[in-house]
Amino acid sequence: MEAAGENAEHVDDGEATVAALMEKVEGDARFAVNTFRGASDVTFLSKNTSVPDMTVADPVARRELEENTLPIKAWPAAFTMAAWLQSDEGAAHTRGKSVLELGSGVGLAGLAAAVCARNVVLSDISLASVALCRLACRHPRNEKHGFTGKTAALRLRWGSDDDAGKAVAANGGELFDVVVGADVFYFRNSLKLGLATAGAVLAAGGVFFCASAVRSDEMEDALYSVAESPQWQLVDEPKELPFPTGQEGQVHTKFAGILLFSWRKVAV
Repeated sequence: MEAAGENAEHVDDGEATVAALMEKVEGDARFAVNTFRGASDVTFLSKNTSVPDMTVADPVARRELEENTLPIKAWPAAFTMAAWLQSDEGAAHTRGKSVLELGSGVGLAGLAAAVCARNVVLSDISLASVALCRLACRHPRNEKHGFTGKTAALRLRWGSDDDAGKAVAANGGELFDVVVGADVFYFRNSLKLGLATAGAVLAAGGVFFCASAVRSDEMEDALYSVAESPQWQLVDEPKELPFPTGQEGQVHTKFAGILLFSWRKVAV
């Protein structure tokens, strides 16, 4: 039965499961509707508690909602990234631009960028994440920002040329001006795949902004070494931004704050 569910997911690329998840989550009190209060308030959804006895018939949907809950939680770096994107400095990089968020999770950073961006695509490998992001994009509280006409959410598996092509197609067939990611890299291999995907969807001269709660010496070295690649050029020295108020110490990190990296894609 598990194998059949996985095969069905492969055939329809998860769209049927995403629709089922959206129906399950919408109106369920176990999924909180939250407001990020920044320069412009945006609404997002996240799972507020683990409910092992949730009745989900589809094995893929059950796995997404109950076993793999990391993507449907709002992590500290997402709040920090959202606040920066709504600052004068951050908004200057996204105003009127097309933006792709990698590893969106609940989509907070991408939604914050969408307030002044021209077009925003939220993306994640998690089908539950895609469902939550789509619900947030169309949530009535976000209508004042016009999200319905300029936001989309889709599944993006890093390293997949097919998925990268779908992301570009969601941007009208044009490569993106900006890519953002909040706390999306934990290991060198994921960094390699994420950078490859960012490079595939980003226009030459476009910038990848990456906020990270650096957890190890290895990850710190890997992030700092990105600018040594011929494809990427450091835009500014990494900035240390503050943890969101009340969330200090929630994750083990090397630094007191969140590091923000900015890399420009170089035409090679």
